[in-house]
Amino acid sequence: MNIIRQYIENIIRSLDFEITDGLWIVWLAAVVLLVLSVFFFIAVLISRYRKDYISAWELSFNQKVEPLLLALIYGGYPTFEDWKAASTFNQFEKRYLRRKRGKKLFIKTISVLRSRLSGEESARLAEVYRKAGFYKTSLADLENRRWHVKAAAIHQLGALNYVQAVPIIKKLADHPHEEVRSMAQLALIQLDDSDPLGFLDHLKNPISKNAMIRLHGALLQKSSLDIKTLDRWLKSKNPDVVWFAATMAGLFNAATDIPLLAQLVNHPFLNIAKAAIISLEQLGAQETLTEQIAELTTAAPEIQIQLIKSLGSLGFSNEKAIWQWLQHDDFDVVLAAYNCYAGFASPETIQAALAKFPSRDHLAEIVAQQAHFKQIQLS
Repeated sequence: MNIIRQYIENIIRSLDFEITDGLWIVWLAAVVLLVLSVFFFIAVLISRYRKDYISAWELSFNQKVEPLLLALIYGGYPTFEDWKAASTFNQFEKRYLRRKRGKKLFIKTISVLRSRLSGEESARLAEVYRKAGFYKTSLADLENRRWHVKAAAIHQLGALNYVQAVPIIKKLADHPHEEVRSMAQLALIQLDDSDPLGFLDHLKNPISKNAMIRLHGALLQKSSLDIKTLDRWLKSKNPDVVWFAATMAGLFNAATDIPLLAQLVNHPFLNIAKAAIISLEQLGAQETLTEQIAELTTAAPEIQIQLIKSLGSLGFSNEKAIWQWLQHDDFDVVLAAYNCYAGFASPETIQAALAKFPSRDHLAEIVAQQAHFKQIQLS
């Protein structure tokens, strides 16, 4: 620091300025600020230039790639090799595909386009990805530490049907990051025809509601899929796997799983019990659900409400059971029971039956509300 001070003071003297205490610090600060200002100015110029350059480059890329891919799909080339040997592809490859940025943008473009096509046109894009070696870029990105890069690579491998990646993707199906494992699970459903839900066997991390919706969508899109039973996962030790299986059983008409679903109605996890009841409803298992009424008399209100709603949708008309629910301490249970009763009994029958009930605050409030709504409708 003394050396810097002496150096600055020598410069001050050479400029015929008087040396005072602390003056060298002021000069040092001024120089540092000047250097930083120049540095940031240059950085902004470079950043702006780079942004403009990349925007122009991407615009040029998109203008060139569209006719190139249209020629592949509709241009009459008998094979991929004929298309690749054409001069238009060679020119495009030299200009754009020799850089990693160009390869990634090309992969992204064909993966999006393939999701909008089917049949031979879709197969041709997957063939380009495989035969031109673009899959290597995606496989390399699986080793990237950044989760979004890894997730994007998994999506590309699945979207472009690179089946050979299944063993590698299986290792990522239980990744700590939710988006990575969700993408891996979706890709396995797309790529693995022998056991598309096999990743559930060793799953330890949770399945979010959002992930479940995405997995359901992927299963619906897999035309070759034929789910007859989910008993393998209804018996899992992972509650989230059981929840997923219990939800899917009804959606995919796995009627053979009715006995297992009936056991899950009493599950300590409310989401599993509720999913089991809904699936039994979807499978039309009214008798099985009716048998659960006695078992669920002390269950959480949320479970009893779902049971009443599911039975109601199946045409349940046991007045004795409904009268028991109408005397429940929970308002929402009483309301569900009342709506179920109203689904098959006339207003006069309901009124006559309720007159025999002891005074219940919840029931009285529901009846009063209904009368008020009817009055509004008539006015």
